[in-house]
Amino acid sequence: MFTQIEWRFTKSPIDSETISNIEKHFDIEFPEEYKQIVLNYNGARPKPNVYDTEKTKERTVKSLLSLNQKEEGNIFDVMNWISGKIPSKFIPFANDNSGNYLCFDYSENQKNPPIYLWLHEENRVEKVSDSFASFLSKLYLPRVRQF
Repeated sequence: MFTQIEWRFTKSPIDSETISNIEKHFDIEFPEEYKQIVLNYNGARPKPNVYDTEKTKERTVKSLLSLNQKEEGNIFDVMNWISGKIPSKFIPFANDNSGNYLCFDYSENQKNPPIYLWLHEENRVEKVSDSFASFLSKLYLPRVRQF
């Protein structure tokens, strides 16, 4: 489907109805590529998991947010925690190890939203890619540093 992404540590499975209910709740439509991945790999961790933003290099994805409301740290929990802090029309879909969130920005494009990283300590965003598919294609393995 996309480069060689291995999805590890998948959480409990979800179905299309769950996705549809979340879309109705947030009044959005997730990108098709995202829906296909979460149907098979809800809450999973991608490998490779490193990406660059327009401003910084070597950011990492920890995991996709679970869409299952029974699991701690699911998309609803995260929205409750960060609502009012993130820009309006931002919907988080993944996190990193530092408490930052990758988000869809529905203010720009309702059908194929661009991806931004919300940096919680600085309360600012950095653009990552023009779409979810583009984001996945940019994932790479960490570079080995030579000393």
